[in-house]
Amino acid sequence: MGVDIYHCKATLTKPKDLNPHNLNYIIEDDFNYSCFDVSCEYFEKYIQTIDVPTTQKKLVFVRNEFEMDEIKTFLKKSDCDFYYEPNLLNIDNIANQYLIKNKMTNSLLHKYENYKWITIGVFDMERKTGFYYEEVGHQIRGMNDRFFEYFDTDSIYCYTREEDFKFALSCVDFCWHDDSEEDVERRKQLFKENFLDKYGYKQSWMHIMG
Repeated sequence: MGVDIYHCKATLTKPKDLNPHNLNYIIEDDFNYSCFDVSCEYFEKYIQTIDVPTTQKKLVFVRNEFEMDEIKTFLKKSDCDFYYEPNLLNIDNIANQYLIKNKMTNSLLHKYENYKWITIGVFDMERKTGFYYEEVGHQIRGMNDRFFEYFDTDSIYCYTREEDFKFALSCVDFCWHDDSEEDVERRKQLFKENFLDKYGYKQSWMHIMG
């Protein structure tokens, strides 16, 4: 069965690249929606006033002009301004001119793209109470049925107990039909290194996404 397991650790250090697509923080007011097995006070050592990226506007640069209407319809629920610029080297300048025109020169920019359009997000940093975190481990698939039976709940997806980390390690197993015993042992060793060995009390949690 497919599953993604992340090892996250609370930290006092602000992420270097904090932007609307890198949301390595949890806001105290939203903690109850994060599906933890503990209350927010568990992380009290790391709770502080943090920077939270807040998008003000999205500038969408369509790659093909004939697809403009289709993309506008697809993104109609987003607060976007749409452009077609044949020379994509000019879009950074257009974004900077937008900031000047709208008196938003203190705002920040973040660019992300797909094969149909490029988005430059205009965002500010708001100060809120919460904590930052970093991802220190990631396991894709390779868990047996015992894992899914043990963590079978619709209300908890983030587990903080070291015992749960240890149980997850005991469930690392074959993933592909051509896996060898050596493949499984290597997978177990990586899980131990990235989850158990890096575990921090009142700092770590295992986020299960399946």
